[in-house]
Amino acid sequence: NKSDVANSLVECLRDRSSTDGSVIILAPPGLYGYLLTIAYDILQFEASQGLTQKTSAFDLKGIQTLLCRFTQYCSKDEFYISKASSSSMRSDISLDQMRLALGKGLMRAFVTENAKLARDEYDSSADFDTNELSEASVEQLLGPSMD
Repeated sequence: NKSDVANSLVECLRDRSSTDGSVIILAPPGLYGYLLTIAYDILQFEASQGLTQKTSAFDLKGIQTLLCRFTQYCSKDEFYISKASSSSMRSDISLDQMRLALGKGLMRAFVTENAKLARDEYDSSADFDTNELSEASVEQLLGPSMD
């Protein structure tokens, strides 16, 4: 399932706070290229499906995490990412293609999030619980019409 793979990728790449307050990431920086390649494939598959699907494999926080790691990958900060141990993305994926895929993924994540919010808002307004009405409130509602 692409959502499970996407969640696993994000879990490997997201920032965590250690007990001593430091920030840690499960995946070493040398694996960013490989992990971003997998994310690219998921994003490209979703893009080929169009906006007809109701969900996105990556949520907003997931895309934010991918964008952060992609920025670090592009910077090739020698202090942070050792060139000797770093992986690179597949040769058929340019940095511009990855940027475009991440941008479109962000768009789909926003569309999915907005659809969820609209659905939740609709569900909460449609759920009218008649058990919440007390006898007093029913009398107040029907009182003027019963006179």
